[in-house]
Amino acid sequence: MDGDRGSMTQRLREATHAAHLRLESVPFLGAVQRGAVDDRDYLAYLHALSIVHGVLETLASRCTEPFVSGVWRESMRKLPLLERDIEEVERGDPGCASAPVGHALAFAKELRTWSLTEPARLVGALYVLEGATNGGRVLAPSVREALRLDGDDGVRYLTAYGDAQPEAWRAFQARLDEAPSVQQAYPGVLLGAEHTYAAVSIIAESVGDGPRLVHATALNPEAGSHRVPQDPVELDAVRRAAKACLEELPYVLERYGERGRRFTLSDGAWLATLPGFPASVVYRQVDWLARLLSALGVPRVILERHLRETQAVFAEVFPERGAEFDVLTAAADRLAVVARGALPEERRQEALQVLRSAANVPGHFEDVWLSMLADEITDAAGALDATLSWLDAEEPWGEGVAQACRRSGAVVLGRRVP
Repeated sequence: MDGDRGSMTQRLREATHAAHLRLESVPFLGAVQRGAVDDRDYLAYLHALSIVHGVLETLASRCTEPFVSGVWRESMRKLPLLERDIEEVERGDPGCASAPVGHALAFAKELRTWSLTEPARLVGALYVLEGATNGGRVLAPSVREALRLDGDDGVRYLTAYGDAQPEAWRAFQARLDEAPSVQQAYPGVLLGAEHTYAAVSIIAESVGDGPRLVHATALNPEAGSHRVPQDPVELDAVRRAAKACLEELPYVLERYGERGRRFTLSDGAWLATLPGFPASVVYRQVDWLARLLSALGVPRVILERHLRETQAVFAEVFPERGAEFDVLTAAADRLAVVARGALPEERRQEALQVLRSAANVPGHFEDVWLSMLADEITDAAGALDATLSWLDAEEPWGEGVAQACRRSGAVVLGRRVP
């Protein structure tokens, strides 16, 4: 196909024509087009799409396969638009039908498998979802009228590229046609497109089915499936605790951006469901999350502070339940004991003295770095090297910070830190 411009997209269009027609025939999408949709059904659909886009966009942006990276562009991200739409339509009520969410989570699992086994299928999913922008602008006026929305409120996803939509679609097709190894990739792209059409059809067909609930993905589309509070007052307390934790230790935002904020929120919602279980169960769950986060480069001190903030906010909002949430403080104390055991005070002060040789290290990062060193001693999960690579690449606080961290780490670990 090399040299035959447009052949990849032309073949995909012809091969998926029937699947495209099946999707368009789903009654819910017909209701959207006629302006006969209500806000709850529309929200359920947006929530499900946010799960799909959240996972797909993360996988595509991280994929090193030349064919995928040749097609993907950061300007293709739709999750921020979906999050804005959801916020504007739900008006403080984050509940949605469970069935579309369940189908979206199942497809998200399939996407993660593709990223490991046949990344070209991810491009097939991108082809379907980028192609959907062609019809989005047509649907937007009907949605605005049905839901009584103003301007771009609630329809940012449908009008993702605005007047530049035709140009954006042509550019995507050109990248797809000209990407490396396009001939070899075609079978995988086609399978990915066919599966994506089927998945979106199933999601749309299930809108309105199942009980209405607040799912973890309503707080973070990439959260997966776990318990979260259903009470709006409790959810507001979760948001307050997460915000306070991020303000006190902004490292998560500095390193992971909005994705870090979303995971802090969904993790916090899960933490808020732990009180009421036996203390031994709470401790095991917190220890599991601590090890997981440590391996991802989020040291225990951040979880420790998050537990304390959650306890403080919930005790303030629900004073009659204050004792119930004391178990979170006890779990935080246990994390602190682990850190002190791994990195006694004398060693902490030695590490700090070396770290402060780089005058531009912000104060909040000192606690994060010391906790990371303690985690390296406790878990040896490799997060330390990944953090140093991030400091080298981003230099978030200027030159010299990464080298000061290496010297500080060498003092504590007794070895050269690469």
